[in-house]
Amino acid sequence: MSKVMDRLRGSLAIDRDAIGECLIEQPQLYYDVASGHAESAARRDALKLETEEVQAGVDQRIRADAANRGDKITEAAIQQLLRLDTSVADLARRGLAAREESDRWAALKEAYQQRSFMLRELVALHVSERHDVAMSNGAGQRSTAADAVAGHNMRATADARKQFRVRGKA
Repeated sequence: MSKVMDRLRGSLAIDRDAIGECLIEQPQLYYDVASGHAESAARRDALKLETEEVQAGVDQRIRADAANRGDKITEAAIQQLLRLDTSVADLARRGLAAREESDRWAALKEAYQQRSFMLRELVALHVSERHDVAMSNGAGQRSTAADAVAGHNMRATADARKQFRVRGKA
């Protein structure tokens, strides 16, 4: 595993006492993981294409050699000779390793998506807890400027509706 992946795996944990910092860093961390996943998928796909190209060349060589000897060769025999070819086998092994790396990046990307959902839940929980504390301390009084603005906006909306109804009846 790469150092970058190790660092990103280490950053998955959420520090409940530093939710704000976790929220700020989440987009960059997710971008880093998504980029790593895209790069690993591109390497995997490039190896797959290279493997197919080499297989086609070896297949052509096997058929030409058989034709030059005057031998008839079955498709099963060709497939077996392809698997035994060292260049094809080497590329196949490298392709498997690239697929494993890409799958690890995909799993890390999914973990960061889950982290994002969890951050959202923790923020809601944190806001709820603060609201409960404010309500118990203030005996129902508004606890923040945002609450006051929200109340003002609700009253303004109600006033506008009343005016619309009065004009609509006239």
